[in-house]
Amino acid sequence: MKKLFVVICRPSEDEKIEPEQQMLYFSPLYEHTYRKFADAVKLLGLEYEVVRSATFTLEGVSNEINCDIEDIVAFTHPLAFLAERSVIEDAISFVATNDLAYATVGSARGLYATIGTGKMLAEDTVSSPYDFITMIGNCGACCENKGFGNEKATPDTKREYLHRVERYRREFLDYLCEFGVQIDLYDGVMISPVTSIGEGTVILPNTQILGHSIIGQGCLIGPNAIVSGSIVCDRCVVDSSYIYASTIEKEVEIGPFCHISEGCHLLSHSKTLAYSKLKGVTLGVSSKIYEHCLIEDCDIGARVTIGAGTQSVNYDGKKAFECKISDDAFVGAGVQLIAPLSIGHGAYVAAGSTITDDVPNGALAIAREYQSNHENWAKRRNR
Repeated sequence: MKKLFVVICRPSEDEKIEPEQQMLYFSPLYEHTYRKFADAVKLLGLEYEVVRSATFTLEGVSNEINCDIEDIVAFTHPLAFLAERSVIEDAISFVATNDLAYATVGSARGLYATIGTGKMLAEDTVSSPYDFITMIGNCGACCENKGFGNEKATPDTKREYLHRVERYRREFLDYLCEFGVQIDLYDGVMISPVTSIGEGTVILPNTQILGHSIIGQGCLIGPNAIVSGSIVCDRCVVDSSYIYASTIEKEVEIGPFCHISEGCHLLSHSKTLAYSKLKGVTLGVSSKIYEHCLIEDCDIGARVTIGAGTQSVNYDGKKAFECKISDDAFVGAGVQLIAPLSIGHGAYVAAGSTITDDVPNGALAIAREYQSNHENWAKRRNR
């Protein structure tokens, strides 16, 4: 049985990807493209085995592919899944009918700028498979003037372009659902191709999963959530919150309306509740940060409670400092932690305090004025 090697070329790692181009990438690890080729082979009734080759940079292709001349190598680019299925069928059929060895779907030269154009490589273009592979690897040429098929794959207008993107976005979300991801309403759901999503995870409307993110099994993400370049482990809840370049371990609860910025590491069973913002924070096992907190550059131990409205004040105008809160500590509501400082194991900080010095293990820190009540003050004021 002949083999059809599907090779997806991509640019080098240092090539810039614009945000508006990132949003077009919905297929994790380009599985969707592989599936389109397999479906096309099945519909054509051809005796080919579809082989999922690795994804290569243009510079590295020439050294990685090795196949017999009788086999077909189908080169595509990352947006090939936006091509009509008939375009892929025409490419494979044309090669099989004319006893050629290669087909290309999409221009490897314009990886991030074009939708699949369904160009063909003529038989007399190269003398051996290795010449062809070297050409692709070195210059990204795809013999642009060797076309086939009657359907135009590249849209002429922006309206047509956006219509096609939306259609295939929904097609791909259907594909994810077949593998156990639950997406009941597709409105505003955008997923990066290099994202991995575990079985049983629920994606709610207006959720965006961007960059090289990993979502575990049994999570609840959304609505209105953004996860970018982050790891979210099993059974986490991210409710209407943003997570950027952070690691979230299993069974963590975030939100609603929280902002987890770069460099955070939230350990298992911890909670960060409504309207809190974290940056550069390590939050220990089973620790809780309550509503409206602003915590930056802080190492928080296990089983710590931080009350609502607490702030870590870590910048003096020239330099940023860090706070350390040890295991089993309790920080009351409305506390200001003036870094650098350390709060000891099992220590307590009274609500409304402004803490400027270290708190020893097991101590109670109170840093506020004594209350004074002025009798009949309101009555006198209102005369």
